[in-house]
Amino acid sequence: MKTASITSSHLLVFTILSNGS
Repeated sequence: MKTASITSSHLLVFTILSNGS
């Protein structure tokens, strides 16, 4: 479950970065 949480966080950050750029 820990991995899922990390992946979710990474995905969220990636999406925000992609949108920001």
